Amino acid sequence: MSNIIWKIKTFDEFTVPELYKVLKARIDVFVIEQNCPYPDLDNYDQKGIHIWAEEEGEILAYCRVLIRVLNMMKLHSEEY
Repeated sequence: MSNIIWKIKTFDEFTVPELYKVLKARIDVFVIEQNCPYPDLDNYDQKGIHIWAEEEGEILAYCRVLIRVLNMMKLHSEEY
């Protein structure tokens, strides 16, 4: 039986171990697996909402939601 736990937090709600696991997962995926050697720490984490799934302490899925960026994209798309 799966024991997946979903978590939703703002940056300030992260514990240090959670933040470490999330950043490690992002680096593993974007920098290593996708071979995109670009800085992942872009100062948007503090403004976003972070959603992730864990199973037995391992991160299975992660999403960073940036409300302001989404609003800007919506406004921009309405111009066309």
